[in-house]
Amino acid sequence: TLNNNASSTITSITNNANATIDTLENTTGSTITTLTNMQNATINNLNNSGTITNDFTNSGSITNLTNKSSGQFKGLTNSDTITSLDNQANATIDTLTNNQTITTLTNSGTITNGITNSGQNATITTLTNTNTTLSSLTNSGTITTLNNNNNATITTITNNANAQIETLTNNGTISSLDNQTSGSIETINNHGSINADFTNAGSITTFNNGSATTGTQITAATAAATAATNATMKNLTNNSTITTLNNYANATMDMLTNAKTI
Repeated sequence: TLNNNASSTITSITNNANATIDTLENTTGSTITTLTNMQNATINNLNNSGTITNDFTNSGSITNLTNKSSGQFKGLTNSDTITSLDNQANATIDTLTNNQTITTLTNSGTITNGITNSGQNATITTLTNTNTTLSSLTNSGTITTLNNNNNATITTITNNANAQIETLTNNGTISSLDNQTSGSIETINNHGSINADFTNAGSITTFNNGSATTGTQITAATAAATAATNATMKNLTNNSTITTLNNYANATMDMLTNAKTI
């Protein structure tokens, strides 16, 4: 266990190949100037409540990375494996980029420049945004499960060409959703609000607006607090393929335009 206690500074930590740090604790008010986790190196637990000032690239394995309240990462890039990444309330990551594998990513804090799942080898198994606003999510790889919870907002979701989202469940607010040409979304479950015209240029297998038991809306509502029950949608335009579209009881769409296949 390596503790960097309050108001302390470590200029450089390098965890070399085949080395292991069981727990690295950077406490409130403390600073790590440069942190490096090399290829084939392991950090079991990385807990940050202070500041890590370099653009940190993980080239090895991290089991649990927790950015706690008051914790700050200038930049965080995963180029190997992170099992669990938790950005907690009042914690900040300037930029988060995944190039390989994150099993579980939970955001309750601030990611200033959004999340980028970069390249076809990039995989996030479960991504959950809760009780906060995420500025953007750009997917060029695979996201198995994407959850936007109650009282949470994702400003922009972009699913790029050849990218895949298996299940997108929205219980909060999505300001803008873009599924680009050759992008694939297996299932969209909208129980909250989607606040802009949505044009599908890729493929969607199942689009559920509301549910079979409780109707909710795809929305362009101005009041996010009432979106879950009183939301509306401006326009849904399909320029490619939606296999099944369900608009359940009490759900509202202003306009549905199909230019290709439903």
